[in-house]
Amino acid sequence: MPLNIVSVFRGGDFDFERGLVRIGQSVWRGKFQSPKSENAVRCFALSPRLLGHIAEHIKRLRPNKLGLLFATRNGTPWDANLLVKRKLYPLLDSLGIERGGLHAFRHTNSTLMDRLGVPLKVRQQRLGHSDPSLTLGVYTHVESEDDVRFAEQLDGILRPNAPKLENRMKVEVAKSLYLN
Repeated sequence: MPLNIVSVFRGGDFDFERGLVRIGQSVWRGKFQSPKSENAVRCFALSPRLLGHIAEHIKRLRPNKLGLLFATRNGTPWDANLLVKRKLYPLLDSLGIERGGLHAFRHTNSTLMDRLGVPLKVRQQRLGHSDPSLTLGVYTHVESEDDVRFAEQLDGILRPNAPKLENRMKVEVAKSLYLN
């Protein structure tokens, strides 16, 4: 299945009291469909701040016959490629953020959840994955900062009484060890 499938949101997909969103439908090439798998139909928590933004958006929303939260001027669902070209790229450019497609949000979300130590089962559920190897092997990316943090934590476990070095000193020690 192609990557340019977009989840569809309607006002009723949000449970503002419990702070949840339900993913139950997607659009591909302008056609509504069920998500790709059973696991893709899911419900997960959103932050109160994001829910506040969504509630404000709903108040300002120009009604459309399909009840879509994000729709074209004609009230139809956005084509994923046009959405990226017309809305996402200009927004990213204005913020000075490197361009990426809609799918980059899923990879970033997975990587950030990994960095925050979110349990794998929660990550799978939020991303709609049934196979943990997909979540870990394809969607989660290792950042070099994670590796450095792990090395420092490991050092603290293996050498708990060793004096702590300042960051500048760590670099100098590493250079001297590498160069000698």
